[in-house]
Amino acid sequence: MSCCQGSVPQEVRPGTARVLVTELSGSGHINPTPATKPCEDSETAVELYFSPEKLELLCGTRDLSHVTSLEICVDTQENTLANFGAYLPKLVQLKMNNSTIMSVRDLGTTLSHLQVLWMSHCSLQDLDGISTFSSLKELYVAYNKVSDLSQVGMLMNLQLLDLEGNDVDDLVQIQYLGLCGKLQTLTLEGNPVCVHPNPTAIQTADYSYRAAVRELVPQLRYLDDLRVEEDGLSCISTIGEDWAILRNSIRDGNSSQAATKDEETADSPCPHSRPGSARRPASSHSCVWPLSSAGSRPHTGSRPMSATGPGVLSPPGSRPGSADSDLATVEAETSILTHG
Repeated sequence: MSCCQGSVPQEVRPGTARVLVTELSGSGHINPTPATKPCEDSETAVELYFSPEKLELLCGTRDLSHVTSLEICVDTQENTLANFGAYLPKLVQLKMNNSTIMSVRDLGTTLSHLQVLWMSHCSLQDLDGISTFSSLKELYVAYNKVSDLSQVGMLMNLQLLDLEGNDVDDLVQIQYLGLCGKLQTLTLEGNPVCVHPNPTAIQTADYSYRAAVRELVPQLRYLDDLRVEEDGLSCISTIGEDWAILRNSIRDGNSSQAATKDEETADSPCPHSRPGSARRPASSHSCVWPLSSAGSRPHTGSRPMSATGPGVLSPPGSRPGSADSDLATVEAETSILTHG
């Protein structure tokens, strides 16, 4: 068997792409720098951040060092606020309701002197960065999408917190508020935590979020615009009503049992009566023997009732003719005959 060896021509595989790069003459730089769009006017440049000129225009004064309050509406997705707080050293109140602010970090880190902040309806996703507002006393962030409160626990001067209509869904987040030693007013209604203690909870019939919040944040005085003391009063009044219902039920039950026993006693002869004694009518006293008084002699036997005597023995000192007076007369006669 013979084997023939020879050169085999290498053919190009079908479908193989060929790329040819041709440099055109006069094309200049291979990677030219993109041209910037020229500003149409100075107002467009000012909109990129809060410059001192812009703040002077908003505040209506050229001396920003005396501005204590400011109300603005911004969209941080289009405009950056930078550290505008550096131009307002005495700013204590800032209202930014109905703005578009995804995070508190968009406000910068130069607002440590701020005391009151409104950010309702601002599409807030979280409160990251709020810890830099070390002087904050009142924080209004109602109707946002806040669920994490860990940063709020670092605000040692916080006295009021409005979280109405947010996404707080776990009591673990409420524990952070217990670290705010001066917190007195809290609004939580409209949050999932008002309905169940955590997202995985199944049984919520016995869940009271107000009681749970009071336990986790004991320094609170107002919860959802109601004094926390009113919860205790309402609880006490409810317990009082329950006890009243229970006492009435017990009293009614005892009355029914007593009436049943009276009827049975009226139908059956008295166990201590003498044979042949006439049955008393239902209106007479039942055959119940009372305890003897403290002045009677111990182990003193009592005479059985006569057919005509009363059904209940009279205590000592009763009118003549009673069972005890008859017993005393018999004992006296016996003593005379014995010692006669």
